[in-house]
Amino acid sequence: MFITIEGLRGVSVLIVMLFHSVGQYVLHLLPGAFFIVDFFYALSGFVLSHVYGARLAKGLGCRGFMRLRLIRIYPLYLLSLFIAVGTNLGIALTRGLPEPGLFLVSIVASVLLVPLVQSLAWRHHHPYPFNGTTWTLLWELVVNIIWSTLGPRLTNRLLVVFIAIGVAMLVFALSLPAGLEHGGAFSNFHVGGLRVVYGFFAGIAAYRLWERGYFPWLRLPFWGSVSALMAIICLRPVNGNFVYDLSAALIMPALVFASTSTVPRRLIPMFAGVGRITYAAYILNFPILLALDQILPRLGLPFLTSAVVRVPLFIALTFAASYAADRWLDHPMRVWLSRKFASGNRGHAPGDRPAKRENS
Repeated sequence: MFITIEGLRGVSVLIVMLFHSVGQYVLHLLPGAFFIVDFFYALSGFVLSHVYGARLAKGLGCRGFMRLRLIRIYPLYLLSLFIAVGTNLGIALTRGLPEPGLFLVSIVASVLLVPLVQSLAWRHHHPYPFNGTTWTLLWELVVNIIWSTLGPRLTNRLLVVFIAIGVAMLVFALSLPAGLEHGGAFSNFHVGGLRVVYGFFAGIAAYRLWERGYFPWLRLPFWGSVSALMAIICLRPVNGNFVYDLSAALIMPALVFASTSTVPRRLIPMFAGVGRITYAAYILNFPILLALDQILPRLGLPFLTSAVVRVPLFIALTFAASYAADRWLDHPMRVWLSRKFASGNRGHAPGDRPAKRENS
């Protein structure tokens, strides 16, 4: 339904892949690339309100909602772990496996989405040793639990309270050394929790405004939405700025709201297709990059390791793998899991019914 948003989601995932593959170089051109996380949180609040808001109001409940969310999230997440763990085991065949006990602990914790303290994390470099993007997923699930527990009790007045709390949390995050630039390291893992509240609940507010037909003049064409997002990312002062960073995070829900415009009919299939695989690309790109960086040097062709070749190859491989995973793994698995564990799921909103191949 939100075709412009689907296209914007694709652009956002592309920025994430560029950041992961050539991080420091990207930050010179896109110093605010980390705002993509805040955009995704606002987008999640907006889209999940569209998909599940009415059903939560009618009594779906936290348990039923989280069952559907885990069915949506887990198949591709487990695939990402399979790729990362498999790559590291492949490396171990020639170099040995350091700290095998912590390796197993990290696998179990990752499967359960539990962040590890540094002393227990394999290689001691990240709370999620096998997929560095998982921290954003965890905080979204935490706020999903809060939202679905509130259900019909989340009145507009209470929603304003949550948004105000979220703003205060953003201000506090910006007072910390990490600011909004981080959230996945041991020292700043809590920053993700400080960022998610405003984005998600303001995204819900944006959807409620859209649903009631407010501000119909505030609609951007696709190129306008992309230009606005890129301007926010590119114009950020390299050394940071409290007012700018706060303003950028605060404006993301409004950008999502403004991106509910339509696109030319001929572009709809392409945008819808891109939107359908964005979660796959987001969750798979990190382990695919890990695998690629281990394989390319072993091919004995130096040009393959240059950024000019490596980055386009990585992006193309990630999108191809995401398409294949969506079509031949994620979709069939969600159909099966829904039939087995969510047989009462009779809704027809986008994302509720995996068989319809819709994205939530």
